[in-house]
Amino acid sequence: EWTKKGDNYDIAAQVPMVFTVLITHAFVSTYGGAFRRSVLFNWALTVVYILFNVLVFSLIWTNSNSLSCVYRVNCDTGASLGTEGLPIIEQYSVGTIGGCFWGPQIRRYQLSVPEMADWTPDPAFDCRPHGPGAEEALRMLP
Repeated sequence: EWTKKGDNYDIAAQVPMVFTVLITHAFVSTYGGAFRRSVLFNWALTVVYILFNVLVFSLIWTNSNSLSCVYRVNCDTGASLGTEGLPIIEQYSVGTIGGCFWGPQIRRYQLSVPEMADWTPDPAFDCRPHGPGAEEALRMLP
């Protein structure tokens, strides 16, 4: 269950930042030398660097979609549920691919109604509040 607790504001900010740092470090560290061409003349490396940066910025600037939900950036429950059945990703992922988005909004539901203090989203109920106090919580926070 701890892997599901990663859906928060910090992860959405840290994933693009760490990707950008790692991509730039890999690009800059390729000085060239006896075994490879200099960065200035290595067009293949430059194209790969640009493509990875396009990936990072597309995670940030696009609406919620399957790709952004795999990285848990710019994701919501509807898009997260839509990622179920991605053939390769689902085999290697240990997270909530195809499951509910466990974002900070859960805590608002838990605090709004005392009966829902232990509530967690369930795909069987479309990840919406269910059980005692659910109607009141949905009325307060639709």
